[in-house]
Amino acid sequence: MHRSSATGLMASFGCDGPVASYADIDEAALLCLYGHNVAEVQTVLWERMLTAKKKNGGRIIVFDPRKTPTVTQGADLHIQLKVGTNVALMNGIIHLLIKNDWINLEFVERHTVGFKALK
Repeated sequence: MHRSSATGLMASFGCDGPVASYADIDEAALLCLYGHNVAEVQTVLWERMLTAKKKNGGRIIVFDPRKTPTVTQGADLHIQLKVGTNVALMNGIIHLLIKNDWINLEFVERHTVGFKALK
């Protein structure tokens, strides 16, 4: 599985490696997991997420058509999508964030690329 993940990361971002900072996970009040069964495939990371959730009074939302161990062991909300609809959901969320002006533009400008083209 890692090889396919690495290939996708290289194609999308030009590098392979973790897609999030562990330090960010440690401080997060909300973690959204899209089709990622962390509890089974990355148990150490999953324990870190659960620790952060408890420490920060946070929540974990899992978007996945399957009822995985990640859902049963720690999700506060399970959005059971139809297979293949996660990108449509993410695009809808992005649309609402932009439409309702819920974007921290200073953060986006400092830490992302392509936002103007997205709008």
